[in-house]
Amino acid sequence: MSKREAFLESCCTENVDDFLRFIQLHRNKTEPFDVEEVLQEMNRDQRQTLWGKLSSLLQDVLQEERREEGSEEGREEAMEVEAAADPSHVRSVVDDLLELQPVSEAPLQLQILRLCDAWWKKDLKEKETFGRSAMIIALTKSFDLKKPGTEIQRVWSLREVLLGLDNTSEDNKQMMDLLLKCFQRPAFLRNDDGKRFLVFLFSWNINFISVIHGTIKNQLEFFSMMVTAHIAEIYFRAWKKAGGDFLEKIESSCVQDLMQNAIFLHRSSPIVSYFHSRKGCEKVDKMLSNLYKPILWKALSAPNFEVRANATLLFTEAFPVLDMENGNKSTDEATQKQLDTVMVLLDDPHPTVRSNAILGVCKILAKYWEVLPAAIITDFLKKLVMELAFDSSSPDVRCSVFKCLII
Repeated sequence: MSKREAFLESCCTENVDDFLRFIQLHRNKTEPFDVEEVLQEMNRDQRQTLWGKLSSLLQDVLQEERREEGSEEGREEAMEVEAAADPSHVRSVVDDLLELQPVSEAPLQLQILRLCDAWWKKDLKEKETFGRSAMIIALTKSFDLKKPGTEIQRVWSLREVLLGLDNTSEDNKQMMDLLLKCFQRPAFLRNDDGKRFLVFLFSWNINFISVIHGTIKNQLEFFSMMVTAHIAEIYFRAWKKAGGDFLEKIESSCVQDLMQNAIFLHRSSPIVSYFHSRKGCEKVDKMLSNLYKPILWKALSAPNFEVRANATLLFTEAFPVLDMENGNKSTDEATQKQLDTVMVLLDDPHPTVRSNAILGVCKILAKYWEVLPAAIITDFLKKLVMELAFDSSSPDVRCSVFKCLII
């Protein structure tokens, strides 16, 4: 009997120990037996026979009871796993089946996924191992399917599997890579359960937050506007739900880091802009005030004109940067001081800064026209129409006045 025939013979309950030995031979690089070579030598009928026998082997090992419901297309199977099954033996078979199956063998993969899912949810012995396998399969399938809604929902339902994992372990590197890929998949970003899962990942492990942020930051310039908008929403929801050390980590390592990038690297800041758009909430205002305090005001007076220009755009978009807990008098004084700062920016020696300040002033006037004192509005309009519109040193500044007044 050839090794190919012997391998086929081993794929049954009676010879399961032989099957496991074949897999050990395959993993031992000093042995001549290679499952991949055996599979390549098989014809189509032999492969179909193999996958059918492996599927039966899985069912027999589990002593599962399967119930089919619904139509051929919408088939759902309810699996009952006997607690008496030896988890280490079952895990060996499952791991080997996962290693053997090709990507195209969807039915077998689906059965293994349902097994691992059921084992985890029924809280059976060594459930963590099976839950981990279920999560890996569900994540992988969610990336491959054209309509992954069901698998994304399954990923969300399995989120507590991650609570028992060490994200620094080399054994979990595959899992970490899959989790980070979720942030680059539009299907996850558009799906409600997908968004919940991504927000959850910000609360899973405090050290993983920096890894997530680094991954997103490296890809941010390549994202479409739609994807970026979803990413910004996820950052905001993660920040809103966070507390304690997690909140501090998100603010300092994520939000403030993006603020600094917008100022010093001239990177677009759609995520920071999303936080700006949520101003008016006391918690948001306080956070923006605290995070901008050590970086923004210094940047507005930096020697480098590009830093001043970038900071001007950020400052006028976030205007007014206030902590409402300081009281009305302190808030009024801070607002006036910031209005004075804007006026100073209109006189900046570099035309790029002046042009950005013109844009910022017009946005501020458009947004706060009804609440700003008439004298302040008059001062800004006089500065724009009577001085900067006739700026002889820069045609860009003159053009900025007429372009931005439309706002």
